[in-house]
Amino acid sequence: MELGYVSGQAAREIHGVVLADGERAVDAAATASLRRQIREQRLARFGRRPREGQGEGRPALMLVGEYLKVVTSGDEKVFACARCDEELGSAAGNYKQRCLVDDRPMTEASPAIGDPARYVDEDYVLRQFYCPGCGSLIENEVTRRGEPPLWDVELHQTQRLGDLDLPGEGFADDVEAVQSSQPRSEPPTWGR
Repeated sequence: MELGYVSGQAAREIHGVVLADGERAVDAAATASLRRQIREQRLARFGRRPREGQGEGRPALMLVGEYLKVVTSGDEKVFACARCDEELGSAAGNYKQRCLVDDRPMTEASPAIGDPARYVDEDYVLRQFYCPGCGSLIENEVTRRGEPPLWDVELHQTQRLGDLDLPGEGFADDVEAVQSSQPRSEPPTWGR
């Protein structure tokens, strides 16, 4: 913003940030209000309302991203929203399958993209995954329309921590999150 790379309009529309003071300072209260409104609008598109009693809830055993964490639920490890603590499925699975999914036009990723049909013959979309409890944007992916969600976060064994254990032959007492170099839509085969 200070260097002029992001306009006040782009800050508002893309990042949910309200600027003040001649577009050089962030208006924190107005930004919080706008972001709450954006989350409520996302949920409304799916016929939902924000979950009551939102809060950070259970402590994270591991942060996987800004809005995704691993927590304990009973005797199971699960993914959960880091904002509202909504459970998003087993830590051995793909959290995206429990999110609200919104396929958006590629031009919404950035106004500079233009029409993707200039470059590719297939229909690509900006797929956004929202927390079903609070509407926070958890992840984006670019994919062909109709493809299943990419499985881009998997948990693998390490020897460093002692609190996470997943089913599978040869698993140690812990796991770490890794970004797969070849995302896939099928589950991993544990213990191979």
